[in-house]
Amino acid sequence: MAIVFDKGLDPIISDHAPSGLDYASFGTLWVDQTAEDIYVACNTDDAGLMIWVGTGGGSSSFSSISVNPGNVTVSSGDVVLTAGTVKCSTFGAGVIQSNASGNFTTSAGTDGQLLIGSSAGAPAWSTLTAGAGIVITNAANAITIDASGATASTFPTDSGTATPVAGATTVHGGTNITTSAAGGTITVKTTDNIGSVGTLTAGTGFTMSAGACSVTSTSNGTQAIYFHSNAGANETIEVYNEKGTTANAIYAHAALGGINLNAGRSAAGAITLNASGVAGGISLQTGSSGITAATNNGVFTLTTGTGTISIGADAFAKTVTIGSNTTTTAVSIVSGSGNTALTSTGLITGTATGAIAFTSDASVSMEVASGGVLNVGTAASLSTVNIGNEIGASAVEVDCGTGGMSLGASATVHSTVLGGTTGASATTVQAGSGNLVINGGGAMLVDSVGNMELNTSAGLMKIATDAVATTVSIGNSTGATSVVVDVGTGDAKFGATTTQHATTIGSTTGSSGTTDQSGTSALAINGGGDVTIDAVGVAEFNSSGAAIGIGNDAVAQAINIGTGAAARTITLGNATGATSVIVNGGTGDMDFGHNAIAHTVNIANATGATTLNLHAGSGNVNVTDSDLVFGTADKGIIFQTTLKVISGAGSPDTVVTAPKGSLFLRTDGGNKNEMLYVNLNGATSWNALAGV
Repeated sequence: MAIVFDKGLDPIISDHAPSGLDYASFGTLWVDQTAEDIYVACNTDDAGLMIWVGTGGGSSSFSSISVNPGNVTVSSGDVVLTAGTVKCSTFGAGVIQSNASGNFTTSAGTDGQLLIGSSAGAPAWSTLTAGAGIVITNAANAITIDASGATASTFPTDSGTATPVAGATTVHGGTNITTSAAGGTITVKTTDNIGSVGTLTAGTGFTMSAGACSVTSTSNGTQAIYFHSNAGANETIEVYNEKGTTANAIYAHAALGGINLNAGRSAAGAITLNASGVAGGISLQTGSSGITAATNNGVFTLTTGTGTISIGADAFAKTVTIGSNTTTTAVSIVSGSGNTALTSTGLITGTATGAIAFTSDASVSMEVASGGVLNVGTAASLSTVNIGNEIGASAVEVDCGTGGMSLGASATVHSTVLGGTTGASATTVQAGSGNLVINGGGAMLVDSVGNMELNTSAGLMKIATDAVATTVSIGNSTGATSVVVDVGTGDAKFGATTTQHATTIGSTTGSSGTTDQSGTSALAINGGGDVTIDAVGVAEFNSSGAAIGIGNDAVAQAINIGTGAAARTITLGNATGATSVIVNGGTGDMDFGHNAIAHTVNIANATGATTLNLHAGSGNVNVTDSDLVFGTADKGIIFQTTLKVISGAGSPDTVVTAPKGSLFLRTDGGNKNEMLYVNLNGATSWNALAGV
């Protein structure tokens, strides 16, 4: 059995034309009797107004016009565009032109081209032509025009300005100056032998190509020979021997007096002695007056690269003093990956009124011969002995052999602290194959602001397993405290002993939550008695990978859902996508809303193309105790998807559509000839059956 909705579209008869405010179904006809014109309802425009298309004369408004194939011809008047743009899908980017026939085309020139007209024909794309001294550069949407050069008209000099005469300018030489020319080049140079000119000044230097150069002065006074540069901050004076290889390649010699090197530069490297050869060296030798190297509160640095620095290393007895004990004077002896050795055939004594510190980037070793004792801080004085520091990744390691190691084991009452609670400090207490024993005469507290772990790699982990009745507490109820108990491939058991007791997991206080979860294995909840799951909020059973089974074991017991004595809505399934609900039964009955309380039972809905199918085998589909009511006019019963039985008010002729041979039962017939109708053509033609 199916229910079919059928509606006709009656024409609208009026004495005027329709407007955008006259709404009707798509395809409805509007007959304007006054103008004798017919309009068809098409759609609504963007403003929501109805669009009516006239089939006769007059004018109409359209949201769009498509002509394919064919032309739109305007025989008189203009084509006026009051809004929007004119588009032609066959046009590309460029300039629109018309040919002699009046047809429009588009064209685009290349880089730097312009559209240039012609009196003999149509305009054409072309580039500009460069004249003399002009350079034209074409680019996308750009033309650059430059002058390629210029011709000098005057020649300024240090004294006066020369102006070409008949296009020529003469360059003459002078005293000690010659000129020459070849092609487009003029050469101006000094003569090979410069005569006496009083003072000789060179702009770029003097070059001597042969012979020895000797500068001799007979003046008996300061600056008898004086080399002076006074041009600017970047000037230098250089004495350069390019090819000499002897030890005296550059020789500064004062036969009777001294040699003074004085630099006024106020920066490091004011005076630099540099022997830059691979095996070069600097030798300083003096008589008995010695060598004094003094700085005015500056740094004295002596470096040799990979070479050795020896101070007082000759075979003569002497005292070598490094540093002084004046006020804050400090002495540092530093070495890299090599050793720093203090060696003496006598004693080595380190005495200080302050601290003595031994620091190394690797290790600091203090050793005694076999059988000796190494004492640190054993003097009978009140003092603190510190080993190690708290900087960066500093570590302290105290090792011993087969003897014991005692920390704070004396008989004096005191506190012993291992490790620190600052930052990421860590403390490890470990033992080999022997036991690690921690005993306390009072309470034993293990506290941490981070993770706390008790692990064993082979044996059992036991907490409070001795035979003493006590309460074992794990975790607390403060703030967001959580307790995590993890296991590997073994089992995790809570209250699984054979002693009768109650086991509680989770809490019903506030927003407390409890999660029981498992991996790919099953999560089983078994009870020797009842298993009750109760919640004041939502209780959900979900699966993300397989079916959810309730009562799916082979036990003949009832399954109750929502049978509690409370008014509630029980929902099965959902309206998402292709979700389906299947309710199966065996040889017993299936009852829906079958209890003895009056109520409405709804099956399926009236939305869209929803279909309700009622199937029966060799039995019947029975409607007992009440009538089968069709709540919508013109709706009835269809037999084998063709013939239809309909009931309704008024004559169905030209109004109701139905298959040929269908019956219409009229509910408001005035006589026996207006009670039953039969469809004649499978459309809207009906014939009344007289005398029924």
